[in-house]
This record gives sequence, C-alpha cells and structure tokens, in this order.
Amino acid sequence: MLETDVYGYFAFGYNYYILRRGSEGHRVHGEDSLEVLLDEFFDYLDTLNLQVTSQAAYDLRGIRERLGSLPEDARVNSELAREVNQACEKLDVTLDSELGLRTAFVVMPGRFSVHHLLDAPTELLGSETLPRIPDIAVFDFISACRAIAFGLGTAAAFHLMRCVEAMLRAYYCNIVKRQRVKQLLWFPMVQHLRKRRDAPPRALLDHLDNIRVNFRNPTQHPEARYELEEAQDLLSLSIDALNRMARDLRDRNAS
Repeated sequence: MLETDVYGYFAFGYNYYILRRGSEGHRVHGEDSLEVLLDEFFDYLDTLNLQVTSQAAYDLRGIRERLGSLPEDARVNSELAREVNQACEKLDVTLDSELGLRTAFVVMPGRFSVHHLLDAPTELLGSETLPRIPDIAVFDFISACRAIAFGLGTAAAFHLMRCVEAMLRAYYCNIVKRQRVKQLLWFPMVQHLRKRRDAPPRALLDHLDNIRVNFRNPTQHPEARYELEEAQDLLSLSIDALNRMARDLRDRNAS
C-alpha cells in the first residue's frame, strides 16, 4: 500500500486547469510562466505515478523543449496558447482513464487518533515501556495499530497477543535468572512468577491471566473474529499490561 497525499491530486488538477485554460499573455520564462506550469505538470505526473499519461504527453514535452529557444522576455501568443490547449485536449482521454483506475481509502478516526495509530503508535505506550519492550513486540504493536487504523480487527488481535506474549517472555527472563520453566509459554511463566518470593503485583498477574484466558487462547481458534470495537478494547488492555510489566521492571532496577 502506497501512502499518498490526497492534496497532491487537488494541486495537480489546479495546475492542469490553469494549463488548459490558456496562458496567453503570460511570460514564457521566469515566475508564473508557461515554462513553470509545464515543469510542474510533468513533476506531478512523476509524483503521482501517472506513467501512462506521462508517456502520452509527448506533445506537451515537445512544446516545453521549444520554449528554450524563445527570447527571455517572450510572451505566450494566441498561437502558442492554442497549441498548449490542443495538446491538453488530446491528453484528456488518457488522463481520465488512468485516474479512473485510482481508488483512495480514507482512514476514519476511532477511539484512537489516526496520527497515533499510523505515525506514532509507540507514543501510546508509557515512557518506561519502549526502552524495555523487545523489538519483535514493537513490530507487532505497530502492526496492530495499523491494522486497527485500517479496520482489520482480527489481524490487530493476533498482533497484540504476539506483542504481549513477547513482552511477557522478556519480563519473565529479567526476573527469573535461574531454574526457569522448560518452555517459555504464557501459563507456566505466570504460574512460576506467582510462586516466587519476589512475585510481581497480583493485579498484574491477574491481568495477564485474564488476557490469556479470554483473549489470547480464543484468538488462536480458526473461527475467531474481532470487530473493530473489540480490537480497540484489546489494544487498551494490552497497553495496560505492557506498561505494568515495564514499570515493575523499573521498580526492580532491571534493564
């Protein structure tokens, strides 16, 4: 998926409108000139990746090449203005057809801002969390936020559960240095932590068990589906769990 600024299409349309309307009497060179209008037009074709239209714009490119031979103080006469307009008319069918193949998807805001979900997802985490969360968990957290932005609730749930479990493994290994459980699985790790003399806060362990029983395990079911509202709820729960683990590591002076 290519992120595209919709305003670019508006600016391109305005540029094309001015070009088509005719620039009779305008300067050929310098500011606000036909030369600048044509250069901007070709730049927009490249920026918006309108390859077919760019290939078909040979008449306009020919006009642009000829402008270099005109005097510095030249003005656009009626003949040159008409030639530009006719070249645009020939290009219209190609441009309309290529633009007709483009579809824009507008990301609608929900409980979380689009800015945070797409541009700055880690800002949703506590200040103590990001330095302590594993890289793979960061990857899954960012992916979950993007999935929520694009309305993919089930995909978001999968990434969130991977994220929390990755953080739990790192959390467990920071606390338990020796005689760890044989398999670093969610349930055995939490159970082992409960039995320790320096056990983490009960609220945190209960929270992790709640996520495992009610979300992580059901999410593995092949028929599991999450509505967007449910995914947003799960994002809030996951952020809370991640932040609680990070704060406990801070309090233990763990790195």
